Amino acid sequence: MRWLFLILSTALLSGCGYNVQYSPLNNPLSADEAAIANGVAARGPVQASDVTLFLVQRPERRYRELGIITIPTGQSLPNQEEIFQLFRQKAAEVGADGVIIMDTQTAIETYPTATYVYDWGLFYQDTIRSRSIFRGMAIQFLE
Repeated sequence: MRWLFLILSTALLSGCGYNVQYSPLNNPLSADEAAIANGVAARGPVQASDVTLFLVQRPERRYRELGIITIPTGQSLPNQEEIFQLFRQKAAEVGADGVIIMDTQTAIETYPTATYVYDWGLFYQDTIRSRSIFRGMAIQFLE
């Protein structure tokens, strides 16, 4: 009984977190952009509440692309607000002003699994699993 309690409490405390990944692009500022940016490139982390998400159109202000944020998910689709908050948090960590939300990638996997055992052998059934990868471009305004 203690083992069951330990396993359940560990699962509840660890939660079902997402593996949010960031891949920097290493896009250096041009001489013109550096003059306009006025030290913005050296800025550290910002508040997640200050990060703007762009869903439908790109920002009208000049910006530079910092890197790609990816959030792979499991079988069930997560809450949209939760995904948006994860984008804001990761973008804030890298000092981005905003995230341009990109198309979501979806992968569907099919694999056989043994489901029933009969006297003459196993009965196999196809199991279908889908995963989604949410993607966004972290940006930093130059003005």
